[in-house]
Amino acid sequence: MIMIFKPFKVGDYIDTHVDSGTVKEINIFNTILETIDKKLIILPNGNLSNSVVVNYSAMKERKLDLKI
Repeated sequence: MIMIFKPFKVGDYIDTHVDSGTVKEINIFNTILETIDKKLIILPNGNLSNSVVVNYSAMKERKLDLKI
C-alpha cells in the first residue's frame, strides 16, 4: 500500500507517534528511517499502513505558534 499510494517519499521527515525520522529507503516490505541522533529504524510497511503517519515535509510552509 505504501508503494502504491506514496504518502511520503525518500527525504521526507515523518512521525508515526512511536518513531520519527527522515525516510532513507522505501522497500517492498519495510521503510528505513534515520532519526535526529543518527539511528536507523526499520519499520514494517504493514504497521505504517495501519497507523497514523504525519508527514512534516509534505507542505512547503508550516505554521508555527509562538507565545510571548
